[in-house]
Amino acid sequence: MTAGDFRLYEDRAGKPGWIASQPGSCMKFPLTFGQDPRFAVTYLKSYRNISNVQVKLRKATYTLMGHWPTGDSRQVSLYSTKWFKVHKSELGFRAAKFAKLKTLADFTFMSGVEPNSELTVELCLSPVSDQSQQKVKVVQVVSC
Repeated sequence: MTAGDFRLYEDRAGKPGWIASQPGSCMKFPLTFGQDPRFAVTYLKSYRNISNVQVKLRKATYTLMGHWPTGDSRQVSLYSTKWFKVHKSELGFRAAKFAKLKTLADFTFMSGVEPNSELTVELCLSPVSDQSQQKVKVVQVVSC
């Protein structure tokens, strides 16, 4: 843990995860990349009582939305996995993105990562004005 109150526990029976509810809570996870670097974060999405997760890798930040989009009528809580395709340079990142657009449509792209390297990703609870929605749950972080 970097800061705040992230801890591993079951908020629902049989459903463990790294959970935080304190503003400023952040946690770091080590990543080991292969020849074609990528990583994924699995987190809880819900219709209520949930905040966003900020994913920070080097200088890049991406926000994982905890709530369903405005107007979505789903009243369920589900785990969602977001894949990140990382590349050594911005130029290579753009070339890879457009060359494989159909096969990589579900990826978010980040640059500045060398193949076969090791880095740390930081996940943080995004502060919200409604304190009843101040919670995040991360269930898995993987890299390859």
